[in-house]
Order: sequence, then structure tokens, then C-alpha cells
Amino acid sequence: MQKPETFLKYIILVLVLLNLSTLGWLVFFRSPGNSGNRHESPAEYLTRELSLSPEQEEAYEEMRFHHHEAVEGFRRKAGGFRRSIHKILKGQALDSLRIIALSDSVGACQRNIELVTFYHFKEVRALCNAEQQQKFDSVIDEALQMMTPPHGPGPGRHEHGPEH
Repeated sequence: MQKPETFLKYIILVLVLLNLSTLGWLVFFRSPGNSGNRHESPAEYLTRELSLSPEQEEAYEEMRFHHHEAVEGFRRKAGGFRRSIHKILKGQALDSLRIIALSDSVGACQRNIELVTFYHFKEVRALCNAEQQQKFDSVIDEALQMMTPPHGPGPGRHEHGPEH
């Protein structure tokens, strides 16, 4: 019968080899979608994919600025409504109607963010020529996915401003 220490050494060796092979596989066999542009913003992605001209890029930057300002305004308002809801937790009296009204206001802010974003990308698409519009149609889903937080905002997590 083998000593337990020898058995543990073999187990550790197998685990180390498995870890090394997994790391090697991740480095050498990653999918094309995962390589290279991991830190590319949605705006950089669209600019590159659509091959925007310098004039188009300038117009796009201005559109992005206005969109960002609008979205941040709605996010600030929604944050204020959320803070008001959380303040109600500290009080003794529960005001259900006030909580519902405040949560409806948070929802209205999110609806406005979605609408502003929709019309922003409609405007970006209109900036493109016919060939770029076809490319836009094929890459917009990827750009929107890049803007979405991995698990969405939740308690204790905050969405950061989109880079589009």
C-alpha cells in the first residue's frame, strides 16, 4: 500500500497539469470574437466597423456627447428617486403610494433612456451612406451588447455611462 503523501503528490501534480493545460487552451485557442479588441468601446467598434470618414466621425462624436448628456440626466434623476425610496425604509410610517409613485418615476427614467438611445442610433444610422447602413444593420447588435453590463444593474451595482 502506498503512503498517503505519495498519493497526494500525484493528485497535486494532476491538478497542476490540468490548470496549465486549461491556461494554454485559453491562450492559444480563444475564439476570434474574444481576441484583440477586448477593451474597445462601442464607439470605437462602430467607428472602425463602419469605416466612418473624418467628417462622419466628427458628427458622430457630437451625437455621442448629446446622447451621453441626456442619458446621464435620466440616470441622475432615477438615482434621486431610488434614494428617496430608500429613505422611506428609515421611517416608521410606510407610504405605499409614495413608494409606487417613486418606483414609477424610476421606470419612466429608464424608458426615456431606452427612447433616447433608440433615436440616437437611428440618427447614427442616418449619418451613414447606403453601404455603411448595411454594415450598421449587421453590427448594431454587437455594439448594443457591448453597452450592456454583464448582469445588468442591481442592488449595489451601478451602470456606467455608455461609450457609444
